[in-house]
Amino acid sequence: MKEKYYSYIEWYEYYKNKELKDKTTKELNEIISSKDKLTKSISKLEDKLKDLKDTNHIFNIISFELYENLINNEKYNNWNKWNIQYNQINDNISNLSRIINEIEKDINYNKNIKPRIIKYNKLKELYNEWEQINKIQLIVRCYHYNEYKKLIDTYDKFKEYTKLEASKSLIREKLILNDQIKDIEKQLKSLNDTYIKKSTMAGYNNDNKQTYIKLCEIYENIDDISETLEDIITNFQAFKIELYDKYILNNLTKRANNIIKSLCHKDTKPFKLDYYINVVNDKIHINWLINDDINNDEKKIISITQASGFQHFTISLALRMSLFNNKNEILCNQIFIDEGFVNFDKYNLSMVPQFLKSLLLYFNNVVIVSHIDMIQDNIDEIAEIKYNKLTGVSEMTYNSQKKTITKKTRK
Repeated sequence: MKEKYYSYIEWYEYYKNKELKDKTTKELNEIISSKDKLTKSISKLEDKLKDLKDTNHIFNIISFELYENLINNEKYNNWNKWNIQYNQINDNISNLSRIINEIEKDINYNKNIKPRIIKYNKLKELYNEWEQINKIQLIVRCYHYNEYKKLIDTYDKFKEYTKLEASKSLIREKLILNDQIKDIEKQLKSLNDTYIKKSTMAGYNNDNKQTYIKLCEIYENIDDISETLEDIITNFQAFKIELYDKYILNNLTKRANNIIKSLCHKDTKPFKLDYYINVVNDKIHINWLINDDINNDEKKIISITQASGFQHFTISLALRMSLFNNKNEILCNQIFIDEGFVNFDKYNLSMVPQFLKSLLLYFNNVVIVSHIDMIQDNIDEIAEIKYNKLTGVSEMTYNSQKKTITKKTRK
């Protein structure tokens, strides 16, 4: 019976410790499940987990030795009671310390801070009283200052009046003298003006007399000089007309007509550049003409103002090229033609490619702006310009570099 009793006691203790073990295991699982939330304290929890595992291991070992340690439970209970009392006493000590600190703060406030506040308030009241009194005194002083200033100004005016009263007779005499001086100055000025006029007129008369004598001497030779000048002008004008006609304009029109011939198709009505020189009011005028060769027997000469668009451009370009040929050096190595071939018909357009190649003998670069397909097909490098009506922007694409330049057009 006694052994059975002891056996029951052992089983009771076993189940009791088993519940403690299950409880510990449950806490361990809760700690593991909250591991992610307590990442900052993971090192401490790992230490605690290790301690709990050690305790669990020890618990498994000593669970079968509980009987021998039964007496030690009473000591544990006593220690537990003592621990509870210790914690209560420790809490009481903490409360007492907090109360003592609050009392010390009150004592310090009443002993040190409060008297200073009272003293500060009294000083502030005294300062306010002093400031109010000072303002009143300042107002009184300002009033006295203004009164004294009025008295001083009155005294200064009195002194000035006394001084002016004493010098009143002197001032009257001075005014009379000033009037007399002004009258005398007017008389002197009038006499001086009269003298200047007379002397100036005398000088003019002498100059005019000398000039008249010289003019009489020059007049005697004017007739001879005018006849000589008329002879010189007539001869020089004839010389200029001959120079223009036989040398300058003759050579210029020959070169221009050769260039015009290279630009005109054989099926196009032939024409040549001609000129006519006349003199109007002693001025030489060069009149440019167009000589249309209708047939071998009939020729039609018209003014250049009646020329067609094709003829205008062709003559203008031919004259420019001829003038370049008259110079030893070409000033510009490039020529720029903007829509110059728009008035050419299909026959004359067929002559343009060969003519453009001949321009490279005179210029390094020939730049052409044109929308004519035949001309575009015979150009070495092309830059295409497109205009967008919606955005108002022109876009230029250079063929070889594939570079696009966009520029806002002016409104």
